[in-house]
Amino acid sequence: MISVCTWDEAQEKLHLALAGYFDEAKAEVAAGREAVFRVGTDSFACIRFEQFTDTNEIEMVVVGFAGDVSCTDALFEYGRSRNCHSVRMHTYRTGLQWVLNRMGMPFFLDGKDEDDRLVIRAIYGR
Repeated sequence: MISVCTWDEAQEKLHLALAGYFDEAKAEVAAGREAVFRVGTDSFACIRFEQFTDTNEIEMVVVGFAGDVSCTDALFEYGRSRNCHSVRMHTYRTGLQWVLNRMGMPFFLDGKDEDDRLVIRAIYGR
């Protein structure tokens, strides 16, 4: 249900979700530091992985997502399959955490970022 795709396949859908980060995301994908995925049939995500130096734990960061929110469970499980410690999303959508919680994913509000987006996070095994 989740597969790597090309920037050309995903860019039109991800443009709004990435907003001011769009050009930087394009460069990060080209450099191999981020990747784009098709999720389900018509949803797309831009993802990167960050490793904490003090614990060596890996966090999957969903940089941008566009499409059917019901597909986010596939993203969540993808992080688990990659042995990530946690998954993090930055969003302006105030109801997203509630929706994800209703879908059975243990996201919690972890503050706001410098762009005033909500930072929501889930820790696997919690």
